[in-house]
Amino acid sequence: MREGIVARLGEAEEFIDAFRGTSADLLREILHRWWLELGATRLAGITKLMMAEAGNFPELARFYHGEVIQRPNAMLGCAMKRGIASGEFREINLNYAARICCAPLIKLFLRRHSFGPCAAEHIDPGVKVETHIDMLIHSLRASGAPESVKG
Repeated sequence: MREGIVARLGEAEEFIDAFRGTSADLLREILHRWWLELGATRLAGITKLMMAEAGNFPELARFYHGEVIQRPNAMLGCAMKRGIASGEFREINLNYAARICCAPLIKLFLRRHSFGPCAAEHIDPGVKVETHIDMLIHSLRASGAPESVKG
């Protein structure tokens, strides 16, 4: 976890700190990177493993929660807070919004390592991630705020 996931989260935090585009574009980049660097790799299987085994390994579960759940939530909250401060996004409960923002990707992680290989219905992860991002950004946009360059 430290080498595969936690190290990437540190890189993501640095990326966020240096990002100079719109908050919508920042959210788009965070979520795309999260999928490409974790979800589309074998590392996504750790999410399934942790959900199944957290009760058996409470110390590991606490570490996972602090490093792998709370840090991305904080990054997403930071991006949304930035958008609210600039007038790009409307006011919203950042704590819950960050969690809701993560949920479809986590479900995609889990699906990829459970029903995905044998599912009767094919789901294109790239299309699902892009659709989620589009819906998210449009739901956050403040009334009268300009469209994102990529949106």
